[in-house]
Amino acid sequence: MVELDIEKVQPVVSKTITDTAEKMATVHGTFWENRADVCKALLTITSAVLVGTISFSGSLLGPGKQEVVYSTALITAWVLFVLSIISAVISLWFSYQLSSYKVQFFNSKGVIAERLRTVGGQQNAKKLKGALDEAVLDLTSQTISSLSSYDKWSHYAVASQLSLFILGIISFLVFGIAQVA
Repeated sequence: MVELDIEKVQPVVSKTITDTAEKMATVHGTFWENRADVCKALLTITSAVLVGTISFSGSLLGPGKQEVVYSTALITAWVLFVLSIISAVISLWFSYQLSSYKVQFFNSKGVIAERLRTVGGQQNAKKLKGALDEAVLDLTSQTISSLSSYDKWSHYAVASQLSLFILGIISFLVFGIAQVA
């Protein structure tokens, strides 16, 4: 019976998992940063448009107007802008999760130790190596899976943020054109 020395193996397994996450971050890191920058820029613009249109809502919808046409288009634009801001916050949250993966993995060392304990003793060195490889593969897959999930959610949130912003602008344009016409 061959026993696994967890104190010797755990640092190596932790390094393997961290290296895998580092490689993924190296490949995708610039993309993640650029997506967060686009999200922040669009969030700033959306907030400014929303605040500006609400600030001047008195002159857009107020009592001095002879006839208000398509006021629902303006309200729809505001709702779309708010939803765009919510999507931006969601995207930034998942982007934060992507950028803080090192802390998460550092805090998950207990999970690694627990998984290594499940390997336990094996009949011979070959079976021990196979069980250890399986444990490392499982832990690495969990690492990649969590980063992939955060990446996907951040991507979809930015896409919805952009779509909602464009729809909000179109709705605001419909309101503006109806007022002028």
